[in-house]
Amino acid sequence: MAGWGVEFEFVEDDTGDGQFVSSGGSLARLQALINRGEVDQASRLYEETGGVFGDALREDARVGSNVTRGRIAEVFRRARDFASSALVLEQMAAYADAATLYEQAGDFPAAARCHRSAGNLDRAGPAMERSGELEPALELYRKSGNLPAVAECLVRLHRPLEAALVYRKLGNVHAEVEVLRQVPHDEAAAIDATRRLASLMVDHGHFDRAAALLVGLFRANPPARTDGELQRTLLGLLERLGRHDDARKVRATLGLPANDGDAGQEITAKVEPLHAAGQGPADDYAHLKAIPIFGELALSDLRDLYRVAQEVAYPPGSALIEQGAPSRGLLVIAEGKVDVSKVSAGQNRLLNTLGAGAYVGEIGLVGDSPASARVVAQTSVRVLFISKDAFEHYVYAHPAAALAIFRLFTGNLAERVRALS
Repeated sequence: MAGWGVEFEFVEDDTGDGQFVSSGGSLARLQALINRGEVDQASRLYEETGGVFGDALREDARVGSNVTRGRIAEVFRRARDFASSALVLEQMAAYADAATLYEQAGDFPAAARCHRSAGNLDRAGPAMERSGELEPALELYRKSGNLPAVAECLVRLHRPLEAALVYRKLGNVHAEVEVLRQVPHDEAAAIDATRRLASLMVDHGHFDRAAALLVGLFRANPPARTDGELQRTLLGLLERLGRHDDARKVRATLGLPANDGDAGQEITAKVEPLHAAGQGPADDYAHLKAIPIFGELALSDLRDLYRVAQEVAYPPGSALIEQGAPSRGLLVIAEGKVDVSKVSAGQNRLLNTLGAGAYVGEIGLVGDSPASARVVAQTSVRVLFISKDAFEHYVYAHPAAALAIFRLFTGNLAERVRALS
């Protein structure tokens, strides 16, 4: 129909009907391509026009059929207009796909909404947390039963005593210690926090550290000095350590009788010391800090990552990693030695022996490739283990740390490739 000065074409839509549209304008061409189901060409045209027809296509999707909506959503997705694609998919009740695209677009409140609509509370919680809504995120974590995430969210809400209780339930002692140490001695909550910390130190044979902790609390927190349980614990520790003169001075300072029947209270460790002499939480933290891919993490981010790690013990001869098995995550050797070997053509070849401070499995944090070697405990071994799932949650909640980690990760990987070639 060229005689009118403007060319038209009849475009059949997905319902079997159709309409005449101008074939001269970019929007008309875009709509015609979508109606014909030529999604790839439509997405390229949408990109070429800079996305200026986004409003028009979103309106077409609002009033169109599900087939039209699906095509428009795919045009947006291929053109990397993730927010628009997510909006259309949400209109179609495709909540799980919409949530993923909202995350790619950085719209975390919308992502949380769609994850929740899809019944995926495990992903709704992190999205809600990324949006800054910590209390709703905490409730979602509790509903999904994700206790590690509950604990971390409580930490970010500055509720360390509650977080410590969750870590205790999880059996994550070093994380419990970490959050309890965050309570300043001059706060009211310090009495309960220090009581638990001192108990953990006593249980694991660190009598001197427990005594120093209690002395520091008594100096900074006057109400703590009247706590009979803490008084008896400190005096028992001093007597256990043979510091009888210090015990008498404490009695005098606290206004206690020279002998109140508790001077000989016996303080013993309930279990074997958790760490060998010269090794402990400070060394564990230093080992984690020394790993190259964590070399640019800020103090607060690194302490958060340290809490994510779980302590795992292996007896001699047990396998930490099996060759060919799916990667589980990062293992940092805190104590003991491991042998790294590779089975090839039926032969087991020893590649290396690693000790405290070494680490294996870092590729498993970011990929699904099977383990390339076998790692076996040569002696009794204690490791810090960061699972792939825990790491993914960590980087999701720490975008600045994630950027630093992946920048160093790719740099180290490039160095390895250059060395191999």
